[in-house]
Amino acid sequence: MDYPLVLNMWTHLPDNRSERVIIEFKEFPIRVIVPQMPEFSLTRLSMAFWHSNDERSQFIRDFLQAINVTKIDCLVSHSGGTNANSKIWSDPQELTIGSICLFSPFVFWKLPHFQTVCRYWAQVGETTAGINAMDALRPDKMARDLGFMLSLESVDEMLLCGHFSRSDTDKLHHRLEYIRSHQIPTLLVHGERDDLVPNDHFQHFVRDLGATDEHIVRYSCDKNFAIESVPQSDHWIQVITFKAGGHLSYIKYSDIVNKHIVNHLLSK
Repeated sequence: MDYPLVLNMWTHLPDNRSERVIIEFKEFPIRVIVPQMPEFSLTRLSMAFWHSNDERSQFIRDFLQAINVTKIDCLVSHSGGTNANSKIWSDPQELTIGSICLFSPFVFWKLPHFQTVCRYWAQVGETTAGINAMDALRPDKMARDLGFMLSLESVDEMLLCGHFSRSDTDKLHHRLEYIRSHQIPTLLVHGERDDLVPNDHFQHFVRDLGATDEHIVRYSCDKNFAIESVPQSDHWIQVITFKAGGHLSYIKYSDIVNKHIVNHLLSK
């Protein structure tokens, strides 16, 4: 028997926190693939940022071809990973995409100041000297000490964000239109306390996909996680929001999120 296959694509390298999402899937007859992107250090001398969206999406295609996978029942993306995966769902080529799940998608078109700062980071880090300077100055540590909204953990993460300003995120609108026009079953997950993807930015993203309030499931803050609203269960798109959730809501509430993935996406 062929069990449904879920492909997870993170913005960052998967860590022990991300494992909770995978572990929760154990109660379901589902196969989960989490590709490990090449180490940043392997390209450090030739480029100042982690792999571009083009390279990352091609890496996914090559990886799946190598293990003889042509069908993805659910393509899962988190934050900036949405941009790389959008190149796959909008141009699947040899792949068949059954459904899409977006965790806290990073909506760059609403963050012009962030793009300006990122562009500067990318320019500084285009040479080995620039990388060494950033390693010495540790702007990521200064950002955390000053309480900036983007509390990046390393210089590598800053360079990754810097690359996003030069990627083709402006085409994401058209790739969202691809989902809407083909009505690919889609699930979106967001925490209302997400500092990186504020509520108004997320709502802009949701409207781009054609979702309305009647497609949203809202979970309250109490310990029982009461459902405050119920969407149309038969609609192709569903949105889940957690009042007490942040940018990693999909990890904090992985048991709830995974059940929605199974019930809304993999049961169709």
